[in-house]
Amino acid sequence: KDAAPSANLDERLKNLISYQTSTIYSNICRGLFVTHRLTFSLIICKGIMVAEGNMMEKEWQLFIKGAGIVDRTLQVHENPFPAHGVTSIGPLQWDQICTMNNDMEGFDKGDGLCVHITQNIQQWIDWLQCPEPHLTMPPLLSSGNVSAENKCNDNDDGTKEWTTVQRLLLIRTLSESKTVFGASEFVKMNMGEEFIVSNATTMSEIENDMDNATPCIFVLSAGSDPTQILLTEAKLQGMDERLHVISLGQGQGPKATALIERSSTDGDWVLLQNCHLAKSWMPGLEKIVTQLGDKAHSNHEEFRLFL
Repeated sequence: KDAAPSANLDERLKNLISYQTSTIYSNICRGLFVTHRLTFSLIICKGIMVAEGNMMEKEWQLFIKGAGIVDRTLQVHENPFPAHGVTSIGPLQWDQICTMNNDMEGFDKGDGLCVHITQNIQQWIDWLQCPEPHLTMPPLLSSGNVSAENKCNDNDDGTKEWTTVQRLLLIRTLSESKTVFGASEFVKMNMGEEFIVSNATTMSEIENDMDNATPCIFVLSAGSDPTQILLTEAKLQGMDERLHVISLGQGQGPKATALIERSSTDGDWVLLQNCHLAKSWMPGLEKIVTQLGDKAHSNHEEFRLFL
């Protein structure tokens, strides 16, 4: 019901899928460290593009694994970069160039990419040395170097526009230090900027998505404490007098058990702090949470548990 409405069935389905993708991404990202969110959005983007036929599985494998073991005696062209002072493009990088050239659609089954790099080496060096190669279109292949069945995104001047997948592979291969930036731009161009921006989640958003059977678990780094944020949210919700806090430790398990039982009936909120100090009681807490799920229909609708 929250997705954009439309009388057109195809448009409505598109809106539903878009809303679900965005919602799943936002919810999962709450449990991820910021540094891991791009990896998650990249996996989502890859799955969608493969399903839609806009990316091949072997392209993804080349991106994450590289060329692997190759027979260099079959490479027709030598790596021209070292002879022009670019030592960062070594044998491994040239292996990937040759693999793309020979095995990936759009790079030509023949010598398209390898020949173009060899014959236009200064153009490629200039691209590599620009400040932001992930935002700059790599040198374009001329249509004469691309086999007829692999032409895609051809321009009127006979050059071949790179797809976002091909640009990502080229960045990964020739400018590895910019791979993270290239992956971010790849996700942005195919899914939108919202999938690369790490917006802070508010306590209000978290509470709105909770229910009376599923606890909210805070996984904290050293020195962080969400207690004040939760107290503020409780006050906004009119629950500041009904929020009960217990700091777990020696002998606090039975008290916490009784508090959860009472609060699930009365509709209060419970915050259990320092769960890591009550390691021996964690199996008991797991059983309590399971029971909350089993009797969700009898729990008070306003009951919330924070760990």
